[in-house]
Amino acid sequence: MSNIFSDLFSRACHDPGIEKFLCDMFLLMPTRLGIHQTVCKEWHYFIKSSIWEDVKLERRLLAFLNHRLETGHGEKSCVELFELGLNAWDFNFINKCVAMQCNDDIAAIDTSTKYEAKLLLVNLRGHGRNIIQLETFEENNRNKMGRLFFELGTKFLVTGFSLRNKIKIWNMHGEMLSVSIVSTSQFFVTDCKIFSNRIFIMSKENVYILQTSNEVTKNKKSLRVRNDAILGCNKNLGNVDSIACDPKRPSEFLTSHERAGFALYWNLDQERKRPLRTIMTGFVVDMVKQENILATIGFEDNPGLKLWNIETGNHTKTVLDGIWLSSVKLQGNHLLVSMHADKSQEKVGTLEDRHFKERETLGEEVHDITPSKLVSLDIASSVLHIKDYWKE
Repeated sequence: MSNIFSDLFSRACHDPGIEKFLCDMFLLMPTRLGIHQTVCKEWHYFIKSSIWEDVKLERRLLAFLNHRLETGHGEKSCVELFELGLNAWDFNFINKCVAMQCNDDIAAIDTSTKYEAKLLLVNLRGHGRNIIQLETFEENNRNKMGRLFFELGTKFLVTGFSLRNKIKIWNMHGEMLSVSIVSTSQFFVTDCKIFSNRIFIMSKENVYILQTSNEVTKNKKSLRVRNDAILGCNKNLGNVDSIACDPKRPSEFLTSHERAGFALYWNLDQERKRPLRTIMTGFVVDMVKQENILATIGFEDNPGLKLWNIETGNHTKTVLDGIWLSSVKLQGNHLLVSMHADKSQEKVGTLEDRHFKERETLGEEVHDITPSKLVSLDIASSVLHIKDYWKE
């Protein structure tokens, strides 16, 4: 039987009929594609090249995933995290709210104490974990470094401190790949974002853009990083509050500013020193971009999630109208919005074709989303709850 399958995979390279037959066979159980990719190298590369890299089949699978995200069908699992080591002493002095970021493979959790900065990396598939020891604080040392910030991309993790002019880049196993000097002068980092292979470092005066090499493999111990651009921001606009970018087009993005009632549209392929146009959004505290759609949330006097056409600058729709929102995150079509500054209540659903479909209102746990997962951290019991919408 194994020889028959081997022959089929060999013939699929030059026989479109056999290739279609094998694709149809795998697509009978789309929720098992991840499992089937682990069977052998032949299955892995066939599914990757003939299914996931086929534009039509990828759209078909994403439509299937969107349906499951809307209906809430998925597999639930949980992981006990004894490594958290969080207690009332830590919370009183350091972590009023534990920060967590996830991709489809890894959850990165800030487990810093008043004595040291560290991250816990949890594998969401195999439940293995690694701890990254970032810094040990001496007396008065923490104030000189500022706050810890980190950003988890699909292929690497970025960490840094707000009063340091360098960042560290790690792989998903907690191994350091690179240390990059962002600026030769001292500056204050307000936030960090990763879109595809670009890293955006936001400071009070500039946005520093770094570009990495395209591939980060399991065995690779280093990563090439180069300075791509420095965007000078008008000081009258205040700090950059947020950056919105579609990872499929990382050279196009928008910035919102502390004292500006509009968003600025940038395209590094056309102009690297100044924005091309503005969109009159009102004051924006957070925003996300999906192809030609910009979704913004504003202050208390600008409630709801507002959708804008980026090309025309026109406001097209408002969802969650009248609700004061504090943050928004978009992963694929999976959308998470926080309804209050203290994140005491959050809504999760899908955003597709300018329509938001709410799936559920979440509780007081720490939550994050990936394109196919909802991850919730119950701090009191040190348990990570995972709902995978690709699985039954």
